Amino acid sequence: MLFSTTEIFQPGQTVEAFIDWPLRHDDGAHLALVVEGPVVWKSDVLTAIRFERYQFRTRGSNAAVRPWRALRAPAGQSRRNSEPRLRMPGAA
Repeated sequence: MLFSTTEIFQPGQTVEAFIDWPLRHDDGAHLALVVEGPVVWKSDVLTAIRFERYQFRTRGSNAAVRPWRALRAPAGQSRRNSEPRLRMPGAA
């Protein structure tokens, strides 16, 4: 998956991405597609990850979805220093 960001991701870093799904669950619950995988390519504003795991999760109707979360830092780097802090598009 290729996405644009101003955050710094490192090749090999494992990222979990939350994508709002346009359809709802049978019971009306909002869904998010959650994918996990390593960063395989990056430029100044674009990052690409390879899906290694995916699942659908339900979420509350008012729950804000955090679009990205670093799960593991690349070898030789601590997660504490590598976890990005992202805002939802359009958030102040």
